[in-house]
Amino acid sequence: MHPDKDNSERFRKLFDAPIDWDYLITAARYHRFIPFLFNSLKSIPETQVPSPVLKEVSQFFYNTVEWNLLKTAELFSIVDKLKDKGISSIPFKGPVLAQILYGDISHRQFDDLDILIPRKDFHKIKEFLIAEGYQPELQVNLRQESMLLRSRHHFQFFHPRSKFYVEIHWEFSPALYSFNLYLAEVWNHRQTVGLLGRDVVSLAPSDMLLVLCEHGSRHYWKRLQWISDVARLIELKGIDWPFLERQARDIGSERDLLLGISLAKALFNPEVPALISQKITDNPEVLRLTNLVLDKIYSKNRDLGHITIEDNSPDIEEELFYIHARERLRDRIRYYVRRATSPSPREDLNFFVLPQILWPLYPIIRIGQLLKKYKLRIWKWI
Repeated sequence: MHPDKDNSERFRKLFDAPIDWDYLITAARYHRFIPFLFNSLKSIPETQVPSPVLKEVSQFFYNTVEWNLLKTAELFSIVDKLKDKGISSIPFKGPVLAQILYGDISHRQFDDLDILIPRKDFHKIKEFLIAEGYQPELQVNLRQESMLLRSRHHFQFFHPRSKFYVEIHWEFSPALYSFNLYLAEVWNHRQTVGLLGRDVVSLAPSDMLLVLCEHGSRHYWKRLQWISDVARLIELKGIDWPFLERQARDIGSERDLLLGISLAKALFNPEVPALISQKITDNPEVLRLTNLVLDKIYSKNRDLGHITIEDNSPDIEEELFYIHARERLRDRIRYYVRRATSPSPREDLNFFVLPQILWPLYPIIRIGQLLKKYKLRIWKWI
């Protein structure tokens, strides 16, 4: 069942018991489900919904719609100007994903504008965005920038006037995680999407599903929106399943993929090919990870503190979860090596700015920073 379907009958059953409206609204905001809540409340008699609740949800929804429209216009502007400069780009997630999944950008909340570009064009795009009034998230010199282009997957820019965030991607995941989607094929497979009366390119459905599943695993599938996105993409029936399965196996992300589909089936029950369902049933690690995520989601019930505070502190359990979501031993080994030696832009590069001749010392600094951050908890990795 999905936010864009008629849920009125099931939603009415919620009113058989008292509703904790504070929790419902807070949870909907955390899980990025305000559009679903707004459309569902419209199917309920006004006498059953407290007026302040309806007002708060409606105001948040219409603010979201306004922001979505403004950010979509900004996306058009950026993509057009990059094209004029001869720079290729592929917008994904954000308004493009909302349009693909729900046919309406008002039906999905999003924050950033995510744009994939060729790595070689990053410096030109950085200069362009700065000229447009955007500020880079980090102030780094060209040598440090070169290091980050090898270890990271994106760079964020913020516009202080419009309050927009733009994430420029050259990969879909940091090198740390060994999610090596074949970028040449991604560019070749890109498809055109109709968005507010004009055409915009985006990812092919199979590539998009892999990206969504990897992203969800990397962030512990914390938000119901991410699982709903996977379910909706499956329901659109644009997936080339044999190709997708081969590609997932080739890059070592089959478990990521099966986990995302397993969660989608558990919560939203999209129609999935029998072979995929059987693979999930036959994979005990996928089932174990599925139950971990579901337990985490259900344990948040009534815990307003947990979902009102975005905790960015180190969480080894979540990192271990991602490691277990990768099936190849060599990818897990790479994770440990890169985790211990790759400099963090916010911590290591700012902690010590070393001349290029001393860059081999950054791994030593990195190990020291990890010990400082995690202390005794670091032994959980071993």
